[in-house]
Amino acid sequence: MKPKMKRQDLMCNMDITNAVTDVLVTHNLSSKDNALNKAAIVYQYYCELESGGHESLFRWFGQAIQEMGLDHYVNKLIGVLEEIGAHDYAMIEKNILKRCGTCTLP
Repeated sequence: MKPKMKRQDLMCNMDITNAVTDVLVTHNLSSKDNALNKAAIVYQYYCELESGGHESLFRWFGQAIQEMGLDHYVNKLIGVLEEIGAHDYAMIEKNILKRCGTCTLP
């Protein structure tokens, strides 16, 4: 189901930012909304890396990663990073996977 908000609840830019953030952090990745899934994955990735690196990402987002499977998550993340032009970050993830050898790259 697509998230819905009332315009009168979004009075300034900060309200809009908070509303979007709320949707992204509470989003269930099993949703059929592909654009929202991509946004949620890259948002979680960015936030957790900024706050504590890969360990933090896997600690706080680990349940969602387990549910979708590590291979599927990593390949989806790399695809989204490349799609939005974050090629350096996608390359970092690919290099980490090559070193640990636990996932298969597309």
